[in-house]
Amino acid sequence: MKIGYQKPWWTPDLDNLKQQCIDITNLWKSVDRPRSGDINAERLRCKYRYKQAIKDAAFEADRSTSDLFFLTLVRYQIFYITLHYIQYE
Repeated sequence: MKIGYQKPWWTPDLDNLKQQCIDITNLWKSVDRPRSGDINAERLRCKYRYKQAIKDAAFEADRSTSDLFFLTLVRYQIFYITLHYIQYE
């Protein structure tokens, strides 16, 4: 993703998850980056929750945009069908 790109679907919840992920990663680094144990397990859970939340937020934004586009398209089709019907009445 481009640096400085604004993500319209970003929420304060994602900020909180990101900060939690940063905090647990810093803790994990401070104890010599163990590949097993409670700290690593929590780091991986936190990372998964953060990544999944990003995917869900982006998907929802895309879906709502698609729904809005579809509804707009239907309105225009109805408008033009009605306009065509009125002209040839």
